[in-house]
Order: sequence, then structure tokens, then C-alpha cells
Amino acid sequence: RTKAFWIISITHACSATVFSAMTVHLVPFLTDQGLSLTTAGFPVLVMALTAGVFQLVGGWMGDRMDKRYVVIGFMIVHGFGTLFILLVNRLSMALTFAVLSGIGHGGRGPATASMRGDYFGRKSFGTIFGLSALPMNLGSIVVPLLMGVAFDLTNSYRASFLALGLLILAGAILMLFLRPPQPPPGIRRTLES
Repeated sequence: RTKAFWIISITHACSATVFSAMTVHLVPFLTDQGLSLTTAGFPVLVMALTAGVFQLVGGWMGDRMDKRYVVIGFMIVHGFGTLFILLVNRLSMALTFAVLSGIGHGGRGPATASMRGDYFGRKSFGTIFGLSALPMNLGSIVVPLLMGVAFDLTNSYRASFLALGLLILAGAILMLFLRPPQPPPGIRRTLES
């Protein structure tokens, strides 16, 4: 019921949905750019490995800085990395995209997850995390399908990749509006007494 809940949920969905869509469509896109099927799979591996390493970095940063700015910074990297794919036409560029995307997605994750505990406490963390993941899960199902339809209609991923990059950057902007929620009036009085 709070604005903070929805901002965190939508922001998480913006980034995670893009990562899911990329894991589905990256290899077909790269093979269309002339890479062999085996070579096209390598950037997917690099993206996943980079994301794994930067989960540690993002978690460390989130413990030492304002998590909002950690999330915003990593989402900007992820957004521009996603837009960079519009320029990709060889393996070195695909690897650059993969590293940028992995840094952005991996670094953002721990701060976004732990922010829920900071804002809503630990008592109902599981329920809050589960409910706030619904937009992400829905987007992770729908967006890759829509990208497939868009490709079938246009024979191009350009519009889809542009939309994905802008989606992440919109999520970063949305995070600027995040403020800790105020406890309901009855709870506030109890805490003050």
C-alpha cells in the first residue's frame, strides 16, 4: 500500500525483465550479426559470470552507501549497456555489451533486495519480497514473447533493444522518487510512546 513498495517493485521489474529478455534473444540476435552459434553463446556466459561477480560488489556497496544511489548507478550502466547492443556487429562489441549488462544487472540486485528489509522490516520480509517480485515475474514472461512477436513483424531487434534500454533508464529515474515509507498513524504513536 505504500509508494515505496511499488517503486521498488517496478524498478526491480525494469532491470530483471530486461536481463531475462536478453538471455532469450541475445544468441539469435548475435547469429543474425554473423557470429556462429557457438561463438554467440559466449557473451551470454560472460554476462552471467559478470553479473555473479558484481552481485558481491553491489552487496558490498549497498552496505556502505545509500542503496538508492547504488541501484540508480548500476541501472544506468545496465541501461546504456543495453543500448550499446544496437551497435554490436562483432564479438568484441558483444563482449563489451555482456560486461556492461552483467555489471549493471548483478550490481543492482543485492541492493534492491535488501532495500525491502530496510524499508519494511524483517517480520514480513518473505511476503513483501514475494509480492514485490510479481511485476518482475510477469515482465520476464511477457517481454521476451513480445520481443519475439516484434521480431517476426519487423525482422529486427532494434526497436525492442531500444525499448529495453529506455525501460531500465526509466527505472533508474523512478528510483529517484523513492523515500522510506511512514508507519501508519497507530503504529507511529506506539513507537513514539
